[in-house]
Order: sequence, then C-alpha cells, then structure tokens
Amino acid sequence: MNENGYNYVYFSENASAGAIRYVKDKKGVTEVLDAQIVNGKKTAPSLFTPTGAQAQYAIADLVADENGTIYFKNDSGYIMAVGSEVEKLVTENAKTVCKEGEAYDASDLKVYAVLKNGVKKDVTDYVTIDDTALTADDDFVTVTYKYGMYRDKTKEGAANTTGVAVSPVETTINVTVLAAENYDSVKAVEKLISDLGEITLDSENDIKAARAAYDALGDLKEYVGNVDALTAAEKKLEELKTPSSSSEAENSVSSSDVSSESTVSSANSEDTSSATSSAAESVSSADTSKAADSSSKTANNAGAANPNTGATAGVCVAGLALLISGALTVSRKRK
Repeated sequence: MNENGYNYVYFSENASAGAIRYVKDKKGVTEVLDAQIVNGKKTAPSLFTPTGAQAQYAIADLVADENGTIYFKNDSGYIMAVGSEVEKLVTENAKTVCKEGEAYDASDLKVYAVLKNGVKKDVTDYVTIDDTALTADDDFVTVTYKYGMYRDKTKEGAANTTGVAVSPVETTINVTVLAAENYDSVKAVEKLISDLGEITLDSENDIKAARAAYDALGDLKEYVGNVDALTAAEKKLEELKTPSSSSEAENSVSSSDVSSESTVSSANSEDTSSATSSAAESVSSADTSKAADSSSKTANNAGAANPNTGATAGVCVAGLALLISGALTVSRKRK
C-alpha cells in the first residue's frame, strides 16, 4: 500500500511479449486506473515488457524481494529482474591518496546504489574502475555501475515505449597522486601510528617516535589519514601519567581510615592498660589479703613471719595480671 492508500497488484501477461502489468485498487475503485489502450482495448498499465530474445509467453508467478525487485521468467527461459531505477552511487572507505605509476587501490572500497524507491543497495561486486596506472596529472577516478539492459518508458493513455536502453551510472572519487617516494614516506608514518595499539605507560617512546616522524613530513602531513589516532594516543598517555581526582579521593579516605584506626588502637591500648592495671590491683589486693591470712597462719604454725611468703604471693599476682592482660589483647584483635 502506498501513501495514497492504494494497493498494487502485479501479474504477468500470458501474451507474446509476456509483459508485467499491474492494477491499483482501494475502496471505491470500480474500473482500471491509469489504463492504457493497446490494440484498441483498455488494458491495465504495463510495468515492464521483455523484448528481443527475452520476449515470450508467461504463466509463471512473480517473486519480489525486500528491495522491491521483481523476479520472473517466461517461456524464453530467461530469468529477469525488474527493479527501481538507480539515482546515484555513493562510496565508502575510498582511498584518496594514491601512488604515481600504480592503478587505483580499491581493496577497501564499498559502493552502494541509491534507488529511486529509497533503498540503498551494496553493488561493490558489480562496479568497474579504471585500472590504468595513475599519473601526477590525475585528480579523480571513475566508478561505473552497468546495472541494467533496458526498460519501458510510460506513455499516458497509450502503450509504453519498450526496449529503452538503460545508461550506466557513474560517480567519481577525488584523488591526490603523490610521487612514489613521498607516498612511501606518508604510508610509513601511518604504519607507525597504526602499530601503537593499546596505549599504556610503556607506549611513550613509540608515541614520541610517531609524532617526530609525522612532524618531519612537512607539507606531506596533510596526507596522513590516521593523525587523529596519534592525537588520541597522546591524550590517553597524559591521562595515564596524571593521577585522577578519584584516585586522590581514595588516597585521602585511606589516610583518614589509617588515622582513625591509629586513634582507636591508641584508645584501646589505654583501655587495655587501664583494665590490666585495675585487674592487677584488684587481684593484688585480694591476693595480698589472702597472703596476709596465709602468712598469719604460717606464722602461727612456724612461729615467725616467713619473708618468702610475700615474694611467693607477688609471683602469683604478677602471673594473674599477665593472664588478664593477655585475654584483653586477644579480645581486641578479634575486633
């Protein structure tokens, strides 16, 4: 269905030429629109009429692809493709700097045909390019697409004019042809740049070498096709050499964390020392009291104070204090 709401129906005509005709229809249509008068009769308009060796009766069904091209055959045995006209050719990845004495290098070239129905079709394998050696006087190369044989030319109200030859479609690629030595110098610099690969801190010497080679080209610098990659590599290297603000922030946070841990550790150390001291005093007090009782009993039994009793009690007190201190230290490490 087109923008006016019409549905188009295409069919082959089982007549001597085997033409493709069509009718367009929508609600309210009761007669053939855009009719042609053929041999005095009102006939559905024709889209394409085979001529010469391709003309024959046809009863085969038509097949259409996603680009609107219709494929069909008739009793001639030919398989034909009827499609939209080509408005222009467009190219991609075309080389614009060439070497004197060599043919144009089309190894990376892609060519597309832009059809009148808006379709863009890859026709790279069907174009021809002049393969003669280039000279310093050449400033363009021609790309040619010989896409068709013939077509119908519509006549309002009358039969089409058939067998109208289709002219090849051409486009040109503007080029600069350099002397062989200059061309090789430019390509050498382009290779230095393309060989940089992934940029790391170890790439610095290679980047400097590429920049020096590029600067040494002088007036030939404008022909280096990947200089943007060199500029990007230099920018990336500077970024790698300069600490990011996020890294500085992380370092700041880390320093604060260390300071906090030191403060906590210091506080824990003081608490531990205080607890140890308190525990030692408590134990010392309790054990001293017990020791005093023991000493009194010993004195009663021995008849005199034993000076070693105090020393023995002192060893026990010290031992208990160390155990308590050790327990506190383990507890702090578990945190």
